[in-house]
Amino acid sequence: EYLAREVLAGKIEFAVADTAGAERHPTRLAIEPVAEHRMFFFVRQGHPLAASKEHSLETILVFPLVAPRLPQRMAVHLGKVAAHARIDRDTGDLTPSLMVDSFAVVRNVVAAGDAVGLAPLVALEQDLRTRQITLLPYSAPWLQLSYGLYYLRKKSLSRVAQLFMTQLRQVEVGLQAREQ
Repeated sequence: EYLAREVLAGKIEFAVADTAGAERHPTRLAIEPVAEHRMFFFVRQGHPLAASKEHSLETILVFPLVAPRLPQRMAVHLGKVAAHARIDRDTGDLTPSLMVDSFAVVRNVVAAGDAVGLAPLVALEQDLRTRQITLLPYSAPWLQLSYGLYYLRKKSLSRVAQLFMTQLRQVEVGLQAREQ
């Protein structure tokens, strides 16, 4: 929602983020979907949850959740059980126990303690290879990031923004292949 407001105010030309915030302004913002990525709960090696073969949201969210602000489609599920999370009344988004805007910071916080992180697989590749983190066995259809580019509907994107979008789509093809 914050980035959507920045675009609407003319402070930035476009945003690349989860499209939930932009979808609240369908007449004012054009949205170009880019990709969807499944999100994964993860913990550091040696975490109390790492040894279990099966988890519920209730067992995972006994520990503090570290993640970016999460859209309403996830908030309706996570907000019921995440002890220190907060649902924004205006947007329905979830503010986790520890909210950060960078998946790299999420990884660092998780590695340093007993918090549980939430991120797409592409953000965790290196740490999975080096076995610094463990994915928790939990899956749900609503647990996915749907991101895209959005901008003012009545204003065309600059040439630079159009080139960026082309490159972003090319990079995304490689990311999708690696996730598979």
